[in-house]
Amino acid sequence: MSQLTISTQEKRFPVAPDLYGLFFEDISHAGDGGLYPEMLRNRSFEDSLLPDGCITNDNGKTFTSPTGWIDEFNNGEGMNDWIASQKIAPTTIPAWYSENADMQLNKDNTLNDNRRVSLQVDFEENGKIYNIGYNGINQEKGDTYNFYLFAKSEQTLHLTVSIQINNQTSCSSDIIINDANWKRYDAQFLATETARNATFSIQCQEKGTLYLGFCSLMPAETFHGHGLRKDLAEKLEQMHPSFLRFPGGCIVEGFTLETSMFFCNTVGPVWERPSHWLLWHYRTTNGLGFHEYLQLCEDLKLSALYVCNCGMTCQGRGPYYFNEAQMQFAINDTLNALEYALGSSQTHWGSLRAKMGHPEPFSLKYLEIGNENSGTEYEACFNRIREAVLERYPQIIIVSNTRSETITTDIVDDHYYNMPEFFAENIDIYDVLAAHTDEYIYFRTDHHWTGLGAYYAYNAWAQEKGVDAHALEEYEQVTFPGFTGSYYTETQAAAMEANPDTVIAYKPLTCDRMTFTDTDGNTLNWPIINDVSGYRSTQKYSCFAAGDQPFSYIENPNVANGQACILVKESYADAFVPYLTDHYQFIYWFDYREYNGNITEYIRTVTQTEGINTVDIMFLNGLDPISSIESMNRLNSLMQ
Repeated sequence: MSQLTISTQEKRFPVAPDLYGLFFEDISHAGDGGLYPEMLRNRSFEDSLLPDGCITNDNGKTFTSPTGWIDEFNNGEGMNDWIASQKIAPTTIPAWYSENADMQLNKDNTLNDNRRVSLQVDFEENGKIYNIGYNGINQEKGDTYNFYLFAKSEQTLHLTVSIQINNQTSCSSDIIINDANWKRYDAQFLATETARNATFSIQCQEKGTLYLGFCSLMPAETFHGHGLRKDLAEKLEQMHPSFLRFPGGCIVEGFTLETSMFFCNTVGPVWERPSHWLLWHYRTTNGLGFHEYLQLCEDLKLSALYVCNCGMTCQGRGPYYFNEAQMQFAINDTLNALEYALGSSQTHWGSLRAKMGHPEPFSLKYLEIGNENSGTEYEACFNRIREAVLERYPQIIIVSNTRSETITTDIVDDHYYNMPEFFAENIDIYDVLAAHTDEYIYFRTDHHWTGLGAYYAYNAWAQEKGVDAHALEEYEQVTFPGFTGSYYTETQAAAMEANPDTVIAYKPLTCDRMTFTDTDGNTLNWPIINDVSGYRSTQKYSCFAAGDQPFSYIENPNVANGQACILVKESYADAFVPYLTDHYQFIYWFDYREYNGNITEYIRTVTQTEGINTVDIMFLNGLDPISSIESMNRLNSLMQ
C-alpha cells in the first residue's frame, strides 16, 4: 500500500492565502471549440499532420514519438473513444467532407510561414465542401455569426457559404473569389432557426480550383467583446475564482520539442499562430492564446498564474531534456511572455500587445516554472529560469511543482493523484474505527459516533498532525443518560425508547468556554461541554460544542502557539471539536448547512491575522450528507 506522510511541524513553504482558483488545460477541445468559440473544426486544415519525428503505426490509429511514447491519432481525428462514440465518418482531412469536389492538402502553397498546408479544392459545377464542427455546429435563432476565409484562385469563382440543417440552407452569403493572391473574405449570418447538428458548407458555381489557407466561424457576441464564449465565461465568473492557471497541464511540456508549449506561438493574429498537436490527442490553432488568457483574467478580475515550459518534455512520457540552445530559447520565451504582459507599449513584445488591443500592461502576478516535474534535471532548469526572471521582474511570485533543498520558491504547487480511498486510508479514521467495533463508538438510537468514537478519530488526526494525543483517562468524564437520537425520532421504536443511549463527553484540559452565533444572529458564550441533564431525551447530543450552530469559535488563553484551525463541518464534528481545543490557540468552525457567509473570505482573513502563523483547514462531514448534490451545491456556494 502507498503511504502519504504529512509533517506539519516544519513549514518551509508558505501557502498564499489567495490561491483558490481555476486550472485550464486544453483537454477534450476546451480551447478551440470550447471556451474559444470557434465553430469549425480543423480550420487550418492541419489536423492530419503528424508531429515531427513521429511514425504512424500499422493500426492507423496511433503513432509513436521519437522517445517511444505511443499516442492516439486516427488520421488526426484524435481520441479513439471519441471517434467511436460520435460515429464520425472517415475522411482524409478531419471534419471536412466533399460532394462533387476533390480535396487535397497542398504543402507548397500556404497562407504564411506558420501554415504548413493549404486546402486545395477542385470543384465540379455546384460542387461543395462542408465542415461538421465539433460534433455538429450549434446555432441559436436570432444570433449573428461572423465568418471569414483566406483564399485565392487563378480564376473568378462564385461561392455560396452557408449554415445547413439536414442539407437545407438555414442562412447563407455569397462570396466572389477574384484574386490569385491570398486575400481575406468576410461574411455574416443571422440564424433564422435553432439547430444542434448543423454543418457549414462552401459551394462553388463553376468548375475550378480554390485554395483555402484558413477559415473561421464564430458567434458575433462574445464575453466582454473579447472573443471568448459568453455562456462558459459567465459560468467561470460565477465561481468567483481568485486566479486562473494557464495553459496547462501536460500540454506545457508536450512529448517532443515541437509539441512543447511556448508563448511565442500563441500571440498575434490567429491565422499566423502555428497549430499545435496537443498531448491530449488532437491539434489546436491556439485561438485561446496568451493574450486572450490575460484578457480573460482581467475581465474576470482575478490573478493570472502563467505556467512556462522548464526545459523538458513530459517526464511521464519518455522525456526529452533540452540542449543548451533549446534551454536558452525556453528562458527567453518566458522573459518575452512577461514583457508582453508587463512591458510598456514601447518594448518589442509590449508593442504587439498594444496592436492586439491592450496598450496598457496586464496584471501578471504568478509564474509557475514547469508542470509536474521533479528530479535533478528539473531543479537545475528551475533555478536557471527563476534567476533570469527575478533579475528582470523581481516582483513575480515564483511557483514550483516539487519540494527540494536545492531550490528556492515562494509557493509549491503540490499534485496528488489518488482515489478517495487512498486519502481515507492514510488519514486512517476508517481503519481506526474498525479496530474498535466491539466498543461503544456509535450510538444505538442515533446515527452519530459517540465521544469515544470521536476520540479514536482524534487519535488518528493527532498522528497525522504530528502531535501527542491526550490519553482518555486525562479527561474529566461527564455522562448524560436517557438519550434517544435520530433513529428513534424517525422510527419511534419502542425498543429504542426502552433502551436509550448514554452520552459520555470528555472535557478539554486547557479551556472550557467557547463562543457561537446562533441562527437568529445572537452571539453567546457557552461551555464547550454543556450540562444537558435537563434537556429532552432527543437533544442530549448537543452537549458537544453547543451543537449545530452556524458559526463558532474558541480562543484558548492557555495555548500560545499562534496556530489556528478552520473547520467546515456538520454534526459529526460536534463531538470531535473538544479534543482540538488543547492543540490550537484559535479554532473556528462553520456548519455549512446554516452559515450564510463566504467561508473562503473568512479563511483569507484568518490567514492574514496578526499573531496567527499557521492555519490548518479541515473538512469533517458524514458521508451521506456530503455525497448529496444539494449538500455539495450548498457547500460550494459558501466556498466561492
